[in-house]
Formats: sequence, C-alpha cells, structure tokens
Amino acid sequence: YGYGLHLNRCDANLSERALIANNFIQVGGTSVAYGIYIFSGQFLNFYHHSVHLTNSDPNSRVFYNSSGANKNVLNNVFANSGGGLAYYAATSLASSNFNDLYTTGPNLGYWLGTTVGDLSGWRALSGRDFNSVSANPLFYSDSDLHALQVALDSAATAVSGLALDIDGAARDASFPDI
Repeated sequence: YGYGLHLNRCDANLSERALIANNFIQVGGTSVAYGIYIFSGQFLNFYHHSVHLTNSDPNSRVFYNSSGANKNVLNNVFANSGGGLAYYAATSLASSNFNDLYTTGPNLGYWLGTTVGDLSGWRALSGRDFNSVSANPLFYSDSDLHALQVALDSAATAVSGLALDIDGAARDASFPDI
C-alpha cells in the first residue's frame, strides 16, 4: 500500500477545527494507493490540495474517508490517472464543494455504500459538490501538480486564513482557482 497523507485519530473540536491545506500529493506504483487516507478523525478542514494517483491498481482512492464526522472538503483536485476512485466516503461529510473530481476509471466515487459513475450521480446521491467539476486537471507532470485546466480557473471559493497558495503566491480573494 502507498499513502500520500495518512491520518488516524485526528480529532479536533467544533471551536478549534483542524486545518490540512495547500499540499501537493502524488502516489505511484502498482499496489493499492491512497492520496489522503483518513482512518478516523473529526472536525477537519481539507482545503486547496492537488492530489494525483498515477499507480496502476484500480482499487486505489484519491480521498478516502473511513470514519469520523464533521469534515469540510473544499477547493481540491482529486485526480486518479490509474483508473481507481477519486472519492471514497464511508461516512458523511459536513461539506464538499468546489472540487475537481477526476478519474480515468469507470467510477468516480463511493458514497455511504454505493458506487457512483460520474459527477451528476455523485451529486444526486451525496447532496454534495454542486459547484465542483470533473475535468482532467492537466498537471504539468505526474509529480508537478500545477494544473493547466482552464475549468479550474476562478472555480473555487474563498477560504478565510488561506490567502497564499502552495507557492506562496496570493490567491485571488474573490475568485480563487481550484
């Protein structure tokens, strides 16, 4: 197994939510891989990640939420170029929106026991991601996760306290990019 970011027992609280933000994560290989793997945790905010799985195992998941509650997932690129799922949610999320959910495989995600083929099915089942897109992010390379996809330009929502991107450049305060 390969893990880009593995979280276990990461519990914050309602008044002091944990912030996980501004990461480039890439996992390759031939075994099952996870970009962001949450075994347990609650009151977590996941903002502005570019996660790319390039491994060849179709059982891989870009964002894997096993347990815990009250997670917000905004402004992320979850791209699976190896045919696995972009999103796996075994438990509900407080919010998920303004993301790019992309896979080269036949199924986009898994929501509370049901596999979903595309973004419209994901929206209907989960009630989430109504402002999200499903487009190949066109990364510079497998590991340089700067995106060239114009559909991601000005497609995010502003998040308080995250004025700078991963490169230290200022985000557009009104129309940030995914």
